[in-house]
Amino acid sequence: MKLITRRHFLRSIALTGMALGTTRCALHSGSAESWKWKPRQCLSSVMFSSLSLAAFCAKAAELGFKGIDLWAPFGKCEHMEQARNMGAPAFLKLLHKHDLKVGAWTVYSSKQYKERFAGYADFIGKCGGGIVVFGTSFEEEDKQDIEKSLPKYLESLRPEVELARQHKVTFAVENHSYSIFNSLRSFEIFHAHNPDPEVVGIALAPYHIQAHKISVLNAIAACRGKMRFFYAWQDAKGAKQLPGKGPTDFTPWLKALKKEGYAHWMTPFMHGELPTDEMTRLVSDSKHYLEALEI
Repeated sequence: MKLITRRHFLRSIALTGMALGTTRCALHSGSAESWKWKPRQCLSSVMFSSLSLAAFCAKAAELGFKGIDLWAPFGKCEHMEQARNMGAPAFLKLLHKHDLKVGAWTVYSSKQYKERFAGYADFIGKCGGGIVVFGTSFEEEDKQDIEKSLPKYLESLRPEVELARQHKVTFAVENHSYSIFNSLRSFEIFHAHNPDPEVVGIALAPYHIQAHKISVLNAIAACRGKMRFFYAWQDAKGAKQLPGKGPTDFTPWLKALKKEGYAHWMTPFMHGELPTDEMTRLVSDSKHYLEALEI
């Protein structure tokens, strides 16, 4: 048996410590240089409203998405209605079959839609909760003075905030061209009067920001870390709204999201439904475009 002297023992410890320190430094350095932030993409069901819920989920899986943005009744889209009619256990089984999660539940809370969040709260809660996207007021009288109307609107959310807490829900308020929430000033008012910053966040739609000639990078910064959902969506006509199809380079936007530490879902998005085969091809292209960007 080989005897280990005290000097040899201490030298071994020192060398081991140096090796471990070098390894830690190498790992840290390597992770800093090689780590790549990639968008966490989900597919919005309103873009495939002609499909049944089951067919839409199969389509999302076929395209390689791990999440879906499920829409309550909007135009011809009835997917959340179909999910609620199935019941939570059957819907969760459908998601499991296709290895999908719900990235967002889109339920617009305004007069033009027949049900607000409260109508779906119990179902969403039974499915595990999550992020619920909706918009602010579209009323003409409210748009005349957002300094008064936006705080009033946010205050009106307090009952829904309490309901959201009960059902494990976080809200994401979307900006919209024709609503009271779509300017950098409105973002400031939002933060000043947010009824509960832990529950109420922002869903950022660059399409509407660009339409008003506002910098999307400034809008991302104006979210102040409260963004809960992001539409990869540009101000253009038809299919050119989708990432990689129109004039916008999405690289700076995604770099800004990475800098902000954004870890929620985003959706390659457009309004206006195309034939299923064409939409499938375009969305696939956009998904891969976003994944291939050097961020």
